[in-house]
Amino acid sequence: MNVEKISNYQLFVLIYISIMSTVTILYPPSTAGIDGWIASLMASGYNLLLVGIIYLFFNRHPGKTFFQVIDDLPLIKYPTVFIVVFFLLTLAAITVSDLRAVATLYLISDTPVVVTIGVALLVCMMAAKHGLEIIARLSEFLVTLVIIMIALISIGLFTDIQTENLQPVLELGWKPSLLSSLHIFDFLGIIFVVLFLGPYINEPKEAYKPLLLAVFVMAGVLVLQTIFTIGILGDTLTKQHAFPIVNVARYAKLDFIVGLDAPLLGFWISTIIVKITLILWVTADILARALDLRDKRQLITPLGLLSGVWSLVMFPNVTTLLGFSTIFTLWAISTQFLLPLLLLPLVLLRNNRLKS
Repeated sequence: MNVEKISNYQLFVLIYISIMSTVTILYPPSTAGIDGWIASLMASGYNLLLVGIIYLFFNRHPGKTFFQVIDDLPLIKYPTVFIVVFFLLTLAAITVSDLRAVATLYLISDTPVVVTIGVALLVCMMAAKHGLEIIARLSEFLVTLVIIMIALISIGLFTDIQTENLQPVLELGWKPSLLSSLHIFDFLGIIFVVLFLGPYINEPKEAYKPLLLAVFVMAGVLVLQTIFTIGILGDTLTKQHAFPIVNVARYAKLDFIVGLDAPLLGFWISTIIVKITLILWVTADILARALDLRDKRQLITPLGLLSGVWSLVMFPNVTTLLGFSTIFTLWAISTQFLLPLLLLPLVLLRNNRLKS
């Protein structure tokens, strides 16, 4: 296989954009209510533990993927490959469904669903076939625009925040914040795919640094988003909207523009394309290595089509998609956090004489 490398900065923007793509619009109305910002910080804390797992792995096996380390243990490797690939395909289908739901609701309501999904997946599959470096470069281009958009929305909404909507703190205790934080982890756990990117990172032993930065930046974004949505709409009204930040962005007022919901949606679609593309590329790479295929690109189109069909069959509407969230929360925690954690002792004890 031809090995393409990305820098640690590119790793940061790639993970940051992949998380942002979900959090920006799909960050859910929190069961913690006005304490949603606390739940966001707790979820970010879980991600720090995941970064710790990645640090320990790359410190012991730099330049390797998680599955390369257990390559000579087929009874462990192949079931784990199946679990991860199945999860990633489901995550791709959910992400495609998210794109379809937002596009249908706010942008192209009269366009057939199949056309919306087909065009999006076509772009994703074409980008994935060009490799990880191209995906990272696209993320580099988008990250500046995303930061500018966040800054404009923050400036435009700051004066509209009603602080009484954010009080009292912890009125319902810690339990709602704890439960909500587990759900928010669904949106942040995409960091776990870095465990499969070892051969493609220039300095894998230093990979924890950009990941830590991504976690801290996203924690700040989540706190700001909670403050803006609940501080402006109030807890009750926030929970009535499937995508509250879009409604809030309409209130943003600057000297040269009124309403930032349309630009927000445009940037969000670009970032969600990056996330779907990354998932397809990682899934194809895992399967190609497991099946000893020379070229992972031949798998990208079937995987993309499968995720599109899965999206239509499993999640035909927004209600079904939202109803699946509780099940997916448990699944995501199990796959993105508990599975690497359980295998970590075995992986750390493995020697370095591994299959290239």
